[in-house]
Amino acid sequence: MRCFIGIDFNCEALKKVNNISFSLAKSGVKGNFTSKNNIHLTLLFLGELDTSDIEKVKKIIDSISFDSFFIKVNKLTKLKDIIVLEVEKSSELLKLQKEIALKIKNDCPNLKKANVDGEYYPHITLVRENKDNIFKEVNIISEVRNIYLFSSSVIDKKLTYLKEYEGVCKNGKD
Repeated sequence: MRCFIGIDFNCEALKKVNNISFSLAKSGVKGNFTSKNNIHLTLLFLGELDTSDIEKVKKIIDSISFDSFFIKVNKLTKLKDIIVLEVEKSSELLKLQKEIALKIKNDCPNLKKANVDGEYYPHITLVRENKDNIFKEVNIISEVRNIYLFSSSVIDKKLTYLKEYEGVCKNGKD
């Protein structure tokens, strides 16, 4: 199963993200738009996991201790041929991502596709295969209270991300 660890957004933030995507489509932007049900922020792409890997990743998610925090989406921009919403690199977000990457590196060394050593660029993919030049400042804030193990599958000929497992913040716990 193709998987990644990520964050979803609260209803208000998700509505704003989807409104931006709708506005892009309405203005004539072309490309492969991310389904509104697939909007997320990837913390770490894992690649193909078998059943034993999934169990290891669930244990890692359970071992992650973090206080809830807020993420801020600050601009609509381009990344190669992809239109993205860039997420501010807050210390809380970077610490959480680094902890996940380190634990995956140490506990699941066979996951060759996991980008555990690369630089983290937090973003939300809106449109793939696009040639437009896009830049706009935005201000979307969402609270992070959970992390998820997502799977990626094609269901009814559509790419679909499913939440396979949930990790919850542990406010007040060191």
